[in-house]
Amino acid sequence: MKILAENTSLISAIKPLHYVSSVFGLAYFSVLEGKQHRCKSTIPWSLIWTCMWIILYSASSYLQLSSNSNSGNTTKITVLNTVQATSLNVTCIISLCMCSVFRRHQIFQIINKLELMTNTFTKTVNVTTTYRKTKILVLLEIIFVLLVNGILAAIYIGLYNSRDLTIWTGLSLVIELLGCVCVSLIIIQVATVVLVLRDKCKCINRFLMRASEDDLKHPMTMFQTCKAVEFLYVDTYILPSQLHRNRLSRNQVFECRLILAELKSVSRLICSFYGFPILLLSFWMFINIVTVLHSIFYYQSTFYDNDDYSGLINSFESMLWCVYCAMLMTLMTLSCHLASEEPNITMSHVQNLLLYQNLGKETIEELIKFYSQLSETNIEITASGFFVLNLQLLYEFFGTTFAYFVIMVQVN
Repeated sequence: MKILAENTSLISAIKPLHYVSSVFGLAYFSVLEGKQHRCKSTIPWSLIWTCMWIILYSASSYLQLSSNSNSGNTTKITVLNTVQATSLNVTCIISLCMCSVFRRHQIFQIINKLELMTNTFTKTVNVTTTYRKTKILVLLEIIFVLLVNGILAAIYIGLYNSRDLTIWTGLSLVIELLGCVCVSLIIIQVATVVLVLRDKCKCINRFLMRASEDDLKHPMTMFQTCKAVEFLYVDTYILPSQLHRNRLSRNQVFECRLILAELKSVSRLICSFYGFPILLLSFWMFINIVTVLHSIFYYQSTFYDNDDYSGLINSFESMLWCVYCAMLMTLMTLSCHLASEEPNITMSHVQNLLLYQNLGKETIEELIKFYSQLSETNIEITASGFFVLNLQLLYEFFGTTFAYFVIMVQVN
């Protein structure tokens, strides 16, 4: 029973991410071990640890500004390096302040609401499978982030090993790598919470699809009298203990509407909690790709000789960094897009159910209300209202980046 309880807890599924995030000052809550598997507000020592990281990133900004101003590079490269370092530090500082200090209470509200919906409206076997998949996905994302940043750190060490590297320059370089891991973990947190939200929407869609199949198989003529009614078990996600027949009822549709309203509330909390950090993260990833591409073309055409292997290594590191930022942007945007598409799928299922006239007048009226609610409800993740994270944003992001790449090729 203990193992089953651990597998059916959202907190247990995100524990690996929580522990790794705690190292980088992103501990929003402390886990309560027990029957409820709930979470509570951040304890004081983690707040102090977060403030230490904020001070560290603030000091790193000053060190990197001093290092870039005295590096001896051209004005263009100095400006690019300064903008890149400043965007990273500002993103880390503001994200830590907003998420880990001022609004830390909202994240455990989100988790507890999702946990409550899970315990109320889903079956144990499906919860176990879902959270096992969530835990595996979180572990793979963490391993990928640590692996890529480890490779980048090894390349940095190899490139700077033969140069006169001062203590302060080396320290700022280490802090920069740690900041990259920090913002990557924030993106993983956004993707994880949004994908869990999407899974709750998929529960509604699975139920409606099953109800549509059952109504197609069992027409109304089978239930003319009480003696002819066959009470069969329905493998449903919604109130499985109350209704045990293969017939969609008004109460089941009403429960779907309640779940949708709760999901909309959770999506608003996610936008409030992660909205401005998402805006900064998107700006940081775009700035990184642009500055790195510019640096590649500039150094290849100015400093590097054909026999200089450090130039090739630096180019490989820069291209790896561009691909890494593009993958982070894809992960964050695609997860939000998938969550926002689920209500559209729900609407199509409701339309299909309205085609069946044997559901009963009350059920059809409730389905019409459900369709109206879906038409007015958009589960979207926005960056503080500046833009919506969907495929259109991803296309524009990569289109702008590719256009800049083509321009740089033609110029150089």
